[in-house]
Amino acid sequence: MKTRTIITIIAAAIAATAPAQEGALRLPSDAKAALVEALAGPDGEYAARATYDAILKKFGDVQPYKSIIQAENRHIQALERQLRRYGIAIPKDKFAGKIEAPKTLKEAARQGVEAEIDNVKMFDKLLPKIREYSSLTRVFTNLRRASKEAHLPAFQRALKNEGGLTRVQFADLVEKDRERLGEKSADRAWPNEK
Repeated sequence: MKTRTIITIIAAAIAATAPAQEGALRLPSDAKAALVEALAGPDGEYAARATYDAILKKFGDVQPYKSIIQAENRHIQALERQLRRYGIAIPKDKFAGKIEAPKTLKEAARQGVEAEIDNVKMFDKLLPKIREYSSLTRVFTNLRRASKEAHLPAFQRALKNEGGLTRVQFADLVEKDRERLGEKSADRAWPNEK
């Protein structure tokens, strides 16, 4: 009896002093909806990936779409991790295979510019709904920054170049992004060459 009491007391003390996990908390409905919208909404990451996938299928491995779709996959993984962390079912990707590619690469770049602007606006709208949750705020802020500071400039430059970027033009954008992030050229390999 004494042993069980001691074990119970120790277990209670450990539980009382252990840091609370955010995942143990329930998100309020507006924060849940914001997380799902960032992934599965019309301006979210699933829609972006489906759009860039359709463009690549139609026009081949063209920059910046080839690298940006890889970024969208990482964004999706980050949001899915947050959904799992908070015990929320990962929504089905209703955009996969259902987006039609534009007729020209120039139109694709124009759509990319509009999509990234809309993505930034979406995160501006959603951030206040999740501001009490540090992990969500960090992920949303990082995704917003990628759209505004990396993807949008790439599409703007592609638009000036009939919709695509040469390897040299894309490398220049990657270098500027590295400088913005404080990285040296040797810190990262050319996309797909790791």
